[in-house]
Amino acid sequence: MKYNSLLNDIAYISFILNLISIYCFSAKVATVDLANIIFGVNTIVMLTFVVCRNNRVKLVKIHLYFFVLFLWANISLLWSIDIESAISKVITLSLLFIYSCIMYEYFKYQDNAIRKILIAIYYAGLVMSLYALWIYTPSGIIDAFTTQTRLGTEINNANVFGINAALSAVIGFTFYLYYSKRIYLFGSILCLIMALVSGSVKVLVILFIGYLYIVGKVYEKKKIWSSVLFLSFSFLIIDFLIGDTGSIFTLQRMEEIINVFTGEGATNHSTLLRLFYIKVGFEAFLNNPILGYGLEGFATILLHNIGEVTYSHNNYIEMLVNLGLVGFIIYYSIYSKLFKKLFKYTGKDIFTKLIFIILVSKLFSDIASVSYYSKETYILLVLYYICSTNTVVILNNELNGSSDGEIKC
Repeated sequence: MKYNSLLNDIAYISFILNLISIYCFSAKVATVDLANIIFGVNTIVMLTFVVCRNNRVKLVKIHLYFFVLFLWANISLLWSIDIESAISKVITLSLLFIYSCIMYEYFKYQDNAIRKILIAIYYAGLVMSLYALWIYTPSGIIDAFTTQTRLGTEINNANVFGINAALSAVIGFTFYLYYSKRIYLFGSILCLIMALVSGSVKVLVILFIGYLYIVGKVYEKKKIWSSVLFLSFSFLIIDFLIGDTGSIFTLQRMEEIINVFTGEGATNHSTLLRLFYIKVGFEAFLNNPILGYGLEGFATILLHNIGEVTYSHNNYIEMLVNLGLVGFIIYYSIYSKLFKKLFKYTGKDIFTKLIFIILVSKLFSDIASVSYYSKETYILLVLYYICSTNTVVILNNELNGSSDGEIKC
């Protein structure tokens, strides 16, 4: 039993380190090998724990969806316009499918599994924020606000960086309100600052939905003052550091995006370029709506249009172009099933409320990023599934810190 307990602790630590490596190292060529090594170690250690408990890795409903998606991706190789790149993505999807099976089996029998995964996500975002603080330095972050320079690109795509920081900020603040531990408050403030300095408009929506929903729905009225004080304090710090809250360029970028559609005022090149990608992708989709062009099809189509190879920066367009309506429906039917179940239980406890917010934020962030082959997506989907299939009694036990052994799903 002591051996299993030690192995369990090692497996959980490796899971946290895996999330940290995904957030900090997986998007850059110089560090991606390190992230892949940690990913592999985490997979092996969790699988070892599962085997030592004499548990068989079983396929559940969400894995059947993953398998159907994987199967369709393989079939799409028959008409892929870039077979070499498509095979590479199929291999990635197969590894993520295997990892999701092992991760689910590991956490299925964990006490307080949902809370553990949420804490891991929080600490991954916190370490990423500390890593960014070390890279950019405090003075560099202050300068970024005043000069309207987006930060985060040395770590990840600026939007992904900002969204990850924003989600950790919301999780940290929620845990602070519930557990009253200052580490969650300080971590949430740091993640909030990093989310804003990313310059991503998406983070404002995530922060707004997250903070107000959690405080307004989960806690009594007196807790609302905690939220007001927290947000006021955070923005006062930023205002003190940069001298003018109005210079927070995330707000300016939101105004520039609105100007794109109104035709008045200043606009930004990033928004115009991404709208162009959507236009190219949607036109390609209309020409082959059912089957698509195979994985990495959008990048090849864009290469023929403008001589540039990149992804669409929009998961919805990427799925429609690459895997057609069939692949799009398979993939987002996973979210549809989970959304319905989580929405049904959002009034029951803090965890389902928080996870529901993360799910909504994930669907929203897909507008600005391609996520169907990212590691964090499959980790979140397993989290959603574990939460959506748990009984209210077990969730309440997690809230109270009690344990009944295994979590039945």
